[in-house]
Order: sequence, then C-alpha cells, then structure tokens
Amino acid sequence: ICTPPRPLARNLDLYPLPDRALYKRYPSLHRNPHKHVIAGRGCPFDCNYCHNHLLFKIYGRNCYCLPSQERVFQEIELIQAVGKIELLDFADDTFTAKKTWLMPFLEEYASRIKLPFICNIHAKCVSPEIAQALAKAGCWRVCIGVESGSERIRKTILGKNISDEELIRAAQLMHQNGILILTNNMMGIPTETIDDAWKTVAINTKMKVDFPWISLLQPFPRTRIEKICRDLGLLDSKETAFNPTFFEESPIRQSNMKELVRIQKLFWFAVRFPRFRPLWKLLSKLPITPFLHVLFLLSFGWRYMKCNRFSLSNMFVFAWQNRHLYVSLPSLFKSSNVISQDIKPEQEVV
Repeated sequence: ICTPPRPLARNLDLYPLPDRALYKRYPSLHRNPHKHVIAGRGCPFDCNYCHNHLLFKIYGRNCYCLPSQERVFQEIELIQAVGKIELLDFADDTFTAKKTWLMPFLEEYASRIKLPFICNIHAKCVSPEIAQALAKAGCWRVCIGVESGSERIRKTILGKNISDEELIRAAQLMHQNGILILTNNMMGIPTETIDDAWKTVAINTKMKVDFPWISLLQPFPRTRIEKICRDLGLLDSKETAFNPTFFEESPIRQSNMKELVRIQKLFWFAVRFPRFRPLWKLLSKLPITPFLHVLFLLSFGWRYMKCNRFSLSNMFVFAWQNRHLYVSLPSLFKSSNVISQDIKPEQEVV
C-alpha cells in the first residue's frame, strides 16, 4: 500500500522545540562548546548532486520555508540554558536565501544573543548589505559551495548555475567585512579533466579561501548526477556501492580517476601553498595514494579544528568518534577495489 504524501506543513512554529537537554546524556556533546541549529527547512536551489529535485517533484518548489525569527531565538536560548556554547553553527543549506527574513533576524541577534556564529551561504544570495549585517551580528566564518573551478562542470554536470565572477565577488565581500571563508569542493566528477581539477585549486587560491575543504563526488541513488554517471557508463552495476566515507575513494570508473583522487588528497596544500604548485603536480602523478591519504587526513584534521574553533582535546574526541567517516583503515594500506583497478581501453571514458 502506497499512500499519497501528506500536505506540507509550512508553519514551522507549530512544531515543538528540540529537547536540547538530551545533550546531558552524551558527555562529548554536552561539553562541546560548538552547537548547531537549523533555522529553516530545505533549500531553494536544485543542484544535480542533491536530492532536492525529488522534493520539488512531490511538493513543488515552495517547500523551502522558515519559521518566525522568535522561534529560532527561543531555540538558541534553550541551547544556552542547558550547556556551554561558544560558537553557534546555523546548519541551513543556504542561510542567506531569504533577505527579508535574514536582515531583521541578524539585527536582533546582535543585541539579544551576542554569540559568534558560522553559516552556509550561496554566492548568488549575498550582497554588500548582507555581508555587513552578517559581520555586525557576529558572523565569524561562512561556507561557500564552489564544487568545481570549471564553469562547464558546475553548469552542465553539477547543475550549479554560478559564475567564477560571482564566487570571487562573494569571497571579496566576506574578506572586506572580516569574515573567514570555508569552501566546499568536489573532485572525481563525471567528465572532469586534470585541468578542470587544477582550476578548482586555482579558484580557491584566487578567492583567498581560509579553509579549503574537498570530497570525492558520490553519485547517490536517484539523484540526477547518478543518472549522468550511468548514461556515460561510469558505474559498474545497477546498485552503487558506497564507502562510508566520501573522502577516500570514488565508485566512478573514469580513466583519470587515480590522478583526480591524488589531487584531492593534496588539495589543501595546493590551495594554501600555491608557490609549490609544481611539486603538488609532480606528487599527483606518482602512485603513492595511501601516503597522500595520510597527508590528507592530517590537513583535514587541522582545517576542521581551526574552522570550527575546536580545542585539541575536542578535535581528538571528534576524530575518534567519527573515524569511520574519514578512513577505512584496512583500505588505507592496500589498493582499493575501485580506484586501483586497471580499466581496459574499451572501458575508458575521457
């Protein structure tokens, strides 16, 4: 029996506040001064690597909605009441999507909450006025989705219709207002060339990114990106097998995937130390993926600690509790089933 979807409830104020007292059951969460809150529901954008197109198909494009500002303040004050908090993370996909909601919220946040915070923004949803309001309210760091340095990849493969100029402008606005920048990036994208991968490094360098972050694209089932991979013959079977981590390897069978994975391992170093670009390019050609993955984990841990204001002890606890998300220890010291397989000429996709 398959029942039709229930009507979409748009008044989020009707839902009860989360029971943040549950933190007390989990000492590592309770002691962690970095707390999360999600102001709204959904995202107004429709990228090919996301599930949003399925939600839009069921509910239409108006499924993105926000509660009243007062409800969000009540939830934040509840978090403050039950535990230590030094940094607030607005985990909304696009915190700056609705300016008419955001501006009065930020104005009251500055006087009522007075906590530094971080958030996700979209380069199309930022202006000088928004950047100034974020800084005044206490925004310490934003996350911007770059994904690829190739406009062709972004627009035709990832469905992210955004230009290099828009990304650079957004970064400039953040820097002008003293806000640090983390970027989301991907490699191992269908049809991605080695030159495309180095363009991703280059645009992050040009944006003067403080915390460059990168994963390997995973074509999750029923997303448009999975269909693109299948249409190009880049997946082995009808059922896509996923590693628990999207940092280690890719299920996509593309002839240049080994080198793309090695560039991904070196990404943080290549962005932060561009003068050594010839060295990074040389290392990306060598069959030393396990060693590069160790370097990647070290750079990832350092970046994660700094961009979330973790203490060293908090970082160790976080790393241990989430180790399965970043590395499969057996495969660290042996060839992976996906990446190391030799691809026969007739299977190659350039």
